[in-house]
Amino acid sequence: MSLDAFVQRWSQGWRGPALAALIALLAGLPGVFAMPPLDRDESRFAQATAQMLESGDFVVIRFQDAPRFKKPVGIHWLQAAAVTVVSSPEAREIWAYRLPSLLGAMLAAAACVWGARTFFGGETALFAGAILGSTLLLSTEAFIAKTDAVLCGAVTLAMAALARIYAQRFRTTGRFERLMFWLAISLATLVKGPVGPMVVALAVIMLTVWDRRAGWLRNIGWGWGVILFAAICGPWAVAFTTATDGTFWSTTLIN
Repeated sequence: MSLDAFVQRWSQGWRGPALAALIALLAGLPGVFAMPPLDRDESRFAQATAQMLESGDFVVIRFQDAPRFKKPVGIHWLQAAAVTVVSSPEAREIWAYRLPSLLGAMLAAAACVWGARTFFGGETALFAGAILGSTLLLSTEAFIAKTDAVLCGAVTLAMAALARIYAQRFRTTGRFERLMFWLAISLATLVKGPVGPMVVALAVIMLTVWDRRAGWLRNIGWGWGVILFAAICGPWAVAFTTATDGTFWSTTLIN
């Protein structure tokens, strides 16, 4: 099979996102197992997650004896799930805490293909996702147990869904695109607060200004989308605010 035939075949349907995700996996996987903890932030994320598992407190994030009000709880929940499935908190195996980052990089590459296909066709979209998945920056973040790779995956998915919604602005958008959009926004918010929604909001503002029309925004599904967002992010926000008497929010705003 020629290279052109291979690219054409694997750029169609589900194969394009799957192949881009595989490339991201191959680029990041060696570092997951080979590299020791790279900096103090990674070690602190992993230690806070281990303490969460050992204490059974999945609401208040702590590092040693002090509360850790740096980020929302999303990355710690993902790391806790990974450690529960493949390891144990007692083992303190750093590779287990890195798996959500690896999956986040894979999601970013796959979502890039899905979104780019709308405007540029399958083959160009496949190359875009493959390039993203194999970049030095993303493949490095893929084996660091922090928020960045997961945030990249969530934001890329949200932007890809937004791109598909925008491309179909003159007709009703499929529910799948709208569902992916709101799930991605919710994940980004749980992982790193307002950063993800801010990226999407800036894109929406610029598109609206460029087109001088905002009617296509009706296709996003605001009614049930906001309810879904609140259902995903709201319970932890309420529980955490109650448990800390609002300290997290005041600390975050001051810093």
